[in-house]
Amino acid sequence: MVQGEEPEIDILTDIPVVPRRKWRHLDLSRCTRLTSRGVRALGHLTPDLEGLQLSGCTALTDTALETILASTPRLTHLELRARPSVSLNMVVYDCQNVTWTGVREVLFRNAHVKPDSYPMEVIGLKAFYGFQMTIDEHMKRVLRGDFAAASRLERRWADYMQANEEAGATGAGHRRRRRRAREAQMLHADEEEGGIAHAGRRRARTVAAACAVM
Repeated sequence: MVQGEEPEIDILTDIPVVPRRKWRHLDLSRCTRLTSRGVRALGHLTPDLEGLQLSGCTALTDTALETILASTPRLTHLELRARPSVSLNMVVYDCQNVTWTGVREVLFRNAHVKPDSYPMEVIGLKAFYGFQMTIDEHMKRVLRGDFAAASRLERRWADYMQANEEAGATGAGHRRRRRRAREAQMLHADEEEGGIAHAGRRRARTVAAACAVM
């Protein structure tokens, strides 16, 4: 939209040779797929810009603003609210009393959105390697603002872990519980991999034993 698909590039400045835009106010709030490269593309092409809203653009870094700030002397309003950042990192692997239910509580709170609000800080987590793949995928979804997908992954994982614990119990209904655990594992794996069912054998997963308390 700003530069076109294959603009001519000035060999001295490395800036696209395209007409400058006369935009004064630009609102890109909640564009979760907007990248730092995309924002940098605005630099040198919007010299009259006075207001820029980037709230909720979770993929942006500091480098996204360097070109904008250097080339927009009239900029007086820059809004960057609602961009969650990792404020606390917890390393809890090899901690025998840290259970999957405790890990789930952290995931739940990271993705929990109160009405008319947006989480500003989330907790980074390093835990038992059998949990880490789910934790990392959950964090990716939270940081890009896809809280519905993050919550869905957390629920599927909890269903799988609970079903797995129940499958280890003896007594009547053992086969039914094991079947339910396999189904929950399949649903969780599909969700973790983007919700797409894959043919053939799935990657190996480590199953945690039932734990004590958190």
